[in-house]
Amino acid sequence: MKINISKRDYETIIKALDISEAVFGSLTDFVSESYREEYEGAKKAMSNLLKHSKDFKLDKIVEEYEGELFLSDLNPDFALNVLGEYVDLEIYQKLSNQLAWRDFRIKYSDEEIKKMDKSGTGYYGVELYPFEKRYWDEFDEYGFNRLVINENIWNEKKGQKNEE
Repeated sequence: MKINISKRDYETIIKALDISEAVFGSLTDFVSESYREEYEGAKKAMSNLLKHSKDFKLDKIVEEYEGELFLSDLNPDFALNVLGEYVDLEIYQKLSNQLAWRDFRIKYSDEEIKKMDKSGTGYYGVELYPFEKRYWDEFDEYGFNRLVINENIWNEKKGQKNEE
């Protein structure tokens, strides 16, 4: 099968595979061997695509080692930088959402929350938004610099006495 792609498309696909290889490689090494097939697939796809680097006048991005083609180290931190930014975004999203839900549940009783679910789907986006926005604004401006663990607030919510 032949497909016609531009040089820019080729570079984009190579970058995407570089990120994919980094993700599945890390997941294989640190989470579960079950990711190995995906990692090997990304690695093979990368090798196959790199065979065409000369067609795009990009042979400078390719190195050969023991008969295998690899992406050269022209920008060795590309995938790690992209993944780092993605991880930061995911942390902010997850933490903003979880803290918003916590505050939402502190402010409203279970009965009040059920009444807000007019559609019956469990979607509370409109009601939850101001709670979530508070944390997005906080993290955008200060990162985690003002994040503090305060056991007293949680203990009070749970009806426990503070032990200070």
